[in-house]
Amino acid sequence: MRRRSMRLLTGNEGISARGETFRASVRAKAPREMVVRKYAKDIEEEAKRKLISEAYKKAVDEQTFDVLGYPDIEEIQFSRGQPLQFAATVETSPEFELPEYKDIPVKVERPEGQR
Repeated sequence: MRRRSMRLLTGNEGISARGETFRASVRAKAPREMVVRKYAKDIEEEAKRKLISEAYKKAVDEQTFDVLGYPDIEEIQFSRGQPLQFAATVETSPEFELPEYKDIPVKVERPEGQR
């Protein structure tokens, strides 16, 4: 196995789109300031988790190597109005070229007493 690191950066559109969805869903139910004050950390953590998941999946789909297992996510930089940045370290399948193996002579030894 081999470890690879990727530095990923998302655009602001993901963060602002999630904010619009949040605003629309709570508009009629509670004053926005109260909801933000009480749930700001939870909202931020959920948005960060979803954005990291989406960006990681997109990056892996664009790569040519096979990822094994789950990534180690580090160096998360996340703030309102700024793009999300993070580093993902993953284990990948080893890369190698298989030599020509057809037509290799093989000597088969049979145990004594068998034909």
